[in-house]
Amino acid sequence: MSRLSCDQVRDLASGFVVGALEPVQVHDVRDHLSTCPEPHPEMDELGGVVPYLAESVEPVEPPMELRGRIIEAIDAELRAGRRTDAAADRLISSLGAGSTVPAAAQPALAGRPAPALPIDLAAERARRRAPLRWLAAVAAVVLIGALGAWNVGLTEQLSDARGEQAAFDRVLAIAQAPGGQAIILGPVSVGGPAGLAAVGPDGSFGLTLDGLPATSGSQVYEAWVIAPLGMPVPVGSFAVGSSGLGSLSAAQVPTGIGLTVGLTLEAHSGATTPTLPMVVSGVAAKGS
Repeated sequence: MSRLSCDQVRDLASGFVVGALEPVQVHDVRDHLSTCPEPHPEMDELGGVVPYLAESVEPVEPPMELRGRIIEAIDAELRAGRRTDAAADRLISSLGAGSTVPAAAQPALAGRPAPALPIDLAAERARRRAPLRWLAAVAAVVLIGALGAWNVGLTEQLSDARGEQAAFDRVLAIAQAPGGQAIILGPVSVGGPAGLAAVGPDGSFGLTLDGLPATSGSQVYEAWVIAPLGMPVPVGSFAVGSSGLGSLSAAQVPTGIGLTVGLTLEAHSGATTPTLPMVVSGVAAKGS
């Protein structure tokens, strides 16, 4: 015999269809649905929202504590509805049985026509479980999906910010090391991308840039180190997404005084000569 009542299963429906229940709750709901003779249309109604969400937003696992708070709020609302239903059931049962109207209800019913008797209690209970209750649960499912999509954007922004900070810290560490050289990378045109690079005396190299146009296909940005009177030496490449952020770390790059660092946009990785013009460039200064 099922451990859950129909009302309990209805209350758990929204959490069941979005996978927000504990494993034991999932088992109990499935056990009830497999043995209960009563229909549970709420499962179909709520379940129909899930494919829509799959098509409209990227599936994302919302934070468990956020999803839990939403489900708790839904449960509280449904529990409040059950208390109202129970009070109404008692009044309806009293009237339907032909007994006198309870004293507490007499002022509210004074001057009103007596209800037709007997009252179909099951029909009245079903009427009160109006589609609005399921609409609220459906809205909660949609809200979980929307929060998931919002969470994707926020997570991506935080990831970009952390990555940019980490890249800047690496470049700064190289520049501040004894014998390190810092390179301010300026754009060819006003308002273009800009950033910072550094070359260490041991040939370590770091670069971080902001404002780069996104690459597409096999395109990459290639970094070059050029010694005075020397040829450009490729030191590494990277792609850039919509954030416009780019960073690179390398080792064993040319060293010496007066190094130039530049960046070009190449059709693919592995370029041996730069495709001009440079996107950004700068000349090394002795680090502090």
